[in-house]
Amino acid sequence: MVSFLKRLSLFKRNKAPSSIPSGAEDTNQRPESQIAPVLVSNDTTPASDHENRKLDSFSGKDSYGIKVLYNPAPAALDIVFIHGLTGSAYSTWLSEDSSTHWPRDLIKQDMGNARIMTFGYDVDIVKFWGQAAQDGISGYAKDLLGKLARKRQHDPNRKIVFVTHSLGGLVTQRALTISRESRFQHLQDIEASTVGICFLGTPHHGADLAKWGSILTSIANIAKPANSAPVDLLRQGSEMLGEVQDGFHNLLEKRKEEGAKIGIVCFYETLPLVRFLVVPKESAVISGELDFPLRANHTDMTKFSSRNAPGYEDVVGEIQRLASSSSQHNPEAIKKAEGMLTSNIHNHGAGTQNVNTGEGSQNNNTGSGKQYIGTNQHFG
Repeated sequence: MVSFLKRLSLFKRNKAPSSIPSGAEDTNQRPESQIAPVLVSNDTTPASDHENRKLDSFSGKDSYGIKVLYNPAPAALDIVFIHGLTGSAYSTWLSEDSSTHWPRDLIKQDMGNARIMTFGYDVDIVKFWGQAAQDGISGYAKDLLGKLARKRQHDPNRKIVFVTHSLGGLVTQRALTISRESRFQHLQDIEASTVGICFLGTPHHGADLAKWGSILTSIANIAKPANSAPVDLLRQGSEMLGEVQDGFHNLLEKRKEEGAKIGIVCFYETLPLVRFLVVPKESAVISGELDFPLRANHTDMTKFSSRNAPGYEDVVGEIQRLASSSSQHNPEAIKKAEGMLTSNIHNHGAGTQNVNTGEGSQNNNTGSGKQYIGTNQHFG
């Protein structure tokens, strides 16, 4: 009887109708080579690093603050895109047909080892340099520093290249100056790790208030949403931006003296927006630094629909060149050197001493008067 039941059970099992629809494959009958393999991860990366590699949500309605758009493992470089007053972290870099956001979609094909980020902030022109924005441009600069430092907490010394449009370049300049002067190490690391800045249509006027007034009026006229900017506010903005650039140029000189020059490249528009160039060549370049034209107007110079689009290769090629620089600070060496200069050198009377003498013996403890670090003096 038991034997009969076993045979009946086997018979039913062999004759049971298949639950697979007609025409579908039964994986139980597939050759072993066609069965999809079970993937087992050998990745032993700490969970905290996996968390750090997550991408941020990003859209036209969600672009404020720091957004990570591409995050390879491992990343050798951070590229941070900063818009101006005529757009946002989303719209500024979006192609005219709204199909391609090149920091998100294109540049990773040319710089696969770089983490790509954007920084978005309020574009209201009155708030930008008014008291309502916590000291205006400095408020945005501090916000950039704090948010970027938090994104970099797992690798605070990774190289940084900034790509900026219009007055976004001034936000970047102010942020680096604040970073340089900060007493907090995590904020200092931002400036110390910066190896290059690519300026796209950023005005550079120093203390020339008349030229600043003209540029700010032009930018105010194309800012979206439109804002009326009173003359006294433009004058106030001119003075403030002049001070920002003075501080930035002092920073650049200090980095040169320390043997850690920040690479600079300036692109300028060559086509008018409606009737005029918003930031013409003479305003968009920095004396002694590289500059190149882009056949576009002030707003379109940041938009590329493909890697073959005019200007894309020029801009990305320069970003690649800046990224290849090894001119980071050695923060510990600089700190040590600064400590030596402030604590071990005693001045007695008048005179001038140049550390970069290049010959003979030197006793820093008996030197007198002022001391200068020569341009060929390097730390670390």
